[in-house]
Amino acid sequence: MITFLLHGYGEFSPRQPLKAVRWPHFDLLFVHRGRLPLNVHGLGPVELHTGEAILLYPDTLFEPLAPRSAAHASVQHFSLDRTAESPPPFNQLVGKRDGGVVLRGKSPDHVQRDVERALAWARLPATPERHAMREALLTLILGEILRIGWEGGPGDGVRDSSSLLQWASHQPLDNFRVSTLARAAGVSESTLRRRFSREGETAPGDSILQLRMNLAKRLLCETGMPLKEIADRVGYGGPIAFNHAFKREHGLPPGAFRKQNRIRG
Repeated sequence: MITFLLHGYGEFSPRQPLKAVRWPHFDLLFVHRGRLPLNVHGLGPVELHTGEAILLYPDTLFEPLAPRSAAHASVQHFSLDRTAESPPPFNQLVGKRDGGVVLRGKSPDHVQRDVERALAWARLPATPERHAMREALLTLILGEILRIGWEGGPGDGVRDSSSLLQWASHQPLDNFRVSTLARAAGVSESTLRRRFSREGETAPGDSILQLRMNLAKRLLCETGMPLKEIADRVGYGGPIAFNHAFKREHGLPPGAFRKQNRIRG
């Protein structure tokens, strides 16, 4: 059912420039270290950070956006047998073309461990047993990506506020503003505010603050990422501003919140 075409680990860097590419198979790209900005047809600009991933569908055109940015990433190319019935989660991929699914906010630790295990198995000589193990690991990885990832872009100014916020929750939040949300919706900021009010949502600025807090809580609970890095990721200038904002929203500083709610893997 699954044919593995390549599974490797390498560096995206100015020394090895990658031009616009369109592959005829699925490509799972996982960033192990660094930052990788891409432009993906059907999704738009996508910036991946450490622990984030994208599953590119066949025939999806993509290219790097920042040639000076280096990232270490693993890639797994695979194809599906169209003549066979595909079990979950592969049945969700049948017929997919020109687009992808983005996993934001750093994947749960068990996903990264599964990716690293798959890399280790890929380095060994191929046997039916090892192929089965790689297939099992890919099943687990894709199951999580399809469960919590985001497919598609914000639309052409026709989505409602709830769908727009769902899209926003999978975008980089370090420089995300109300103006970013308005551009994605294809309307002015004042029109965006009226739309949110009409549809019963909180104000766009307050909604973005909630997105930042939601991502911060996920990173605090599911990862060991330093507080300074979390502060940068969710859009604060440093740990002091992040500490004040988080404590104002949740009644305790982020370090204490992590101690109470950390998920141990």
